[in-house]
Amino acid sequence: MSSARLVFVNGKGGVGKTTSSISMALWLASKGFNTLLVSTDPAASIGDSLNMPIGSEVIPVKEIDNLWAIEVDGRYEYKKLWTYIKKNAKTFDIERFLPENGAPGTTEMAALFRAITFLYDMKYDVIIVDTPPTGHTLDMLRLPQTLKETMDSIKSIIKSLSAWKDLITGRKKDATDKRLNSLIGCVEHIAQKMADPEITQFNLVSTAEFMSLREELRAYNELSSYGIHVKNVILNKIQPVNTDECPFCMAKREQHEYYIQMMHDQFDNKGVDIHLVNDNPKEIVGIPKLQEIGRTIMHQITNLDIKKVFRVKAMNGEYVVWTELPWLDPQYLEFNIDNNVLYMTVNYGMHENVTNAMSFPTAISNVVVINDNGKLGLKLKRVN
Repeated sequence: MSSARLVFVNGKGGVGKTTSSISMALWLASKGFNTLLVSTDPAASIGDSLNMPIGSEVIPVKEIDNLWAIEVDGRYEYKKLWTYIKKNAKTFDIERFLPENGAPGTTEMAALFRAITFLYDMKYDVIIVDTPPTGHTLDMLRLPQTLKETMDSIKSIIKSLSAWKDLITGRKKDATDKRLNSLIGCVEHIAQKMADPEITQFNLVSTAEFMSLREELRAYNELSSYGIHVKNVILNKIQPVNTDECPFCMAKREQHEYYIQMMHDQFDNKGVDIHLVNDNPKEIVGIPKLQEIGRTIMHQITNLDIKKVFRVKAMNGEYVVWTELPWLDPQYLEFNIDNNVLYMTVNYGMHENVTNAMSFPTAISNVVVINDNGKLGLKLKRVN
């Protein structure tokens, strides 16, 4: 079993990827986990499924406790990323490397940046990411390395130009180099986060049909090449066992059983679990139907361990509020305590000055940041 805070759901268009994402999010929210549902799909439809408008800002899902949702606009996020790089590259012509209007895959990558930003928000216990269809998602995963190479080139040229300017004008170095370094570090860490089972779980959704399964097998192999381990395959729209001797239904079930066995043959020795969701005679619309699908999926998934962001433990006679932050290095965190409120500020790449405020009923004696075997933890010792 792996613990995860980012849960990606991916699949070919039309296989029930978005339905699965929403259903899983509803189930986790019903169990008391603060859940954020993020769509990075340019053709986002989670708002339609939930029957409420959802845009580019996080909003609570109406009448559902513990659930928030956002549909990320990749074009808007790419423009923000491009503007940030241009600002810190000063007069350097970044369009030689990064076009202002983007290139294939850049908007998907920018949407991924935004989704991962929510790791730095301590409000959410788990983030469900409804990704674009498989091909776009693979483009999205290729782009971080491309952007890193681009940023390295820009930084190298700027450094050479700046050295001459500093020598001639006597001007002191500004924060440009630090900011670009920070952004490069941010890009590098995306791949690490995606491949870390302590942070991320990746799930594929498919139907028991030749074309769909072939694409998912190809996706599995390419994801593996990035070090990303798929944990679950959800086979959707399975023909139920027929008791009325319907020839069509019996033939469909026989076909599905063949492909189900094929998937077991492919994945059972790879540590990937196969889960079945029966076809439904009616459209899956509305919260009750989605909750029913969520129960079907999540009662089968046993390899996902979601932990509350904050847990209280008794340690050495003291109560300690404990959170694991394995995705963030201590050097990017600042702490400040004011009137029993702990302010934790993240300064990392584009995520500068992202502040989480946490209130406690009693004064905090001290804040201890620890790095235990690669896992960053925060201990807040309570004054008795």
